[in-house]
Amino acid sequence: MPNSKQPYQGNHKATMRQPPAKAWTGQPYPAYKDFSVEWLGQVPEHWEMLRFKGIVANVMDLTKKLQRDDIYLALEHVESWTGRFSVAKDDIDFDSQVKRFRARDVLFGKLRPYLAKVVCPGRGGVCAGEFLVLRPRHTGLLPQYLEQLLRSKPVILAIDASTFGAKMPRADWQFIGNMKIPQAPPPRRGGGLNSGGPGARADGGGREVGGEK
Repeated sequence: MPNSKQPYQGNHKATMRQPPAKAWTGQPYPAYKDFSVEWLGQVPEHWEMLRFKGIVANVMDLTKKLQRDDIYLALEHVESWTGRFSVAKDDIDFDSQVKRFRARDVLFGKLRPYLAKVVCPGRGGVCAGEFLVLRPRHTGLLPQYLEQLLRSKPVILAIDASTFGAKMPRADWQFIGNMKIPQAPPPRRGGGLNSGGPGARADGGGREVGGEK
């Protein structure tokens, strides 16, 4: 019979020394690089730095007509810093031309850009002329990534510092278009760490207040 006074040794396999787990650094990519862009900081080493105007078109599709399924957005319809928006419910008459946008376009409020009125509505319509209508030039640039980047605090601060006009400061496309932004390489076939680049959804990024996402 076993000695009942003998101390219990436990499960031998459970007490075997395990190799220490590798600490997670909180960085999803193995290597980062400083691209000498003051507002940006470090970027994954394999990403590219491209100018806005090279990958985004500033669309000037002017109209005075509101089509049947169009929504209308003015600056007052977009919340600061959130991307949430409301849609005008009343009949709308335009005194001047407005800009037409598509579902995947990103609208950037150029008047008082420190308010960070940036939205990707996810549906087509028309907007006030105080918005820049920005359209990705290729499908590899997700509009949701563009929306989040333009609404990030470092980008807003950089754009706001470039504005002109004391009472009604406005951002200038020439400045924004020449800003360099990080862009992930094209997605690899079959998935993987870099598949899809920044952003993961293909639907509209903005959220309509009281409406559908």
